[in-house]
Amino acid sequence: MKLLILPGIGCNQSIWNDIDWLDHDIIFLKYDKYMNETTKTVEDIAKEIIKDLSTSTYDGVIAHSMGGFIGAILLDELPLIARFFIAIETSFVPANPSYKTMLYNNNHTLKDKIENMFETEIKKYPKALITYLQGAFDLETTLNRITVPKILIYSNRDITDEKELYDKLNLTKETFDKVQLFFIDKAAHFPMLENPSQTNKIIHSILKTYE
Repeated sequence: MKLLILPGIGCNQSIWNDIDWLDHDIIFLKYDKYMNETTKTVEDIAKEIIKDLSTSTYDGVIAHSMGGFIGAILLDELPLIARFFIAIETSFVPANPSYKTMLYNNNHTLKDKIENMFETEIKKYPKALITYLQGAFDLETTLNRITVPKILIYSNRDITDEKELYDKLNLTKETFDKVQLFFIDKAAHFPMLENPSQTNKIIHSILKTYE
């Protein structure tokens, strides 16, 4: 399968190193050429990507964090670009503050790795875009307009009560009724690094469905 990977802000391809993509054709998108000093929102980035990928097709789009916003806009504007959409740790509306833990435990090695990556990568992003992502964004309506199957993957941050988990995501019942939902144990915002074993298992099971 041909899969388009959309990164989160400040993240590079290295966060996916523990994911086994088997024999799938993986395209990691970089945002550098889609941003400039006038870029203020994810919609601005998505607009430029849409121009570039308007005739492209993939089996699936897999996104992390901010990449989920771009993936949702992409699939809303170009519904034939992919057969399914997976968003990992994307808060389509601001999540409950108590759910925003970045790392599950005090793993200093992993924390240093992420901080070093972020410190390097974030310099590529306009300040206006960073401000936008700290505000009251809302991409839930866009997500709900997408016609292909939508799979949302979140880490549970040791919350075991399903209702509490749903409440902390701040999504509507309409959204929950339209998506397939998975939760990863013992992880927070970077499940592909914090719990690669379960993340691999979930991704493989989803991809098998569409082979």
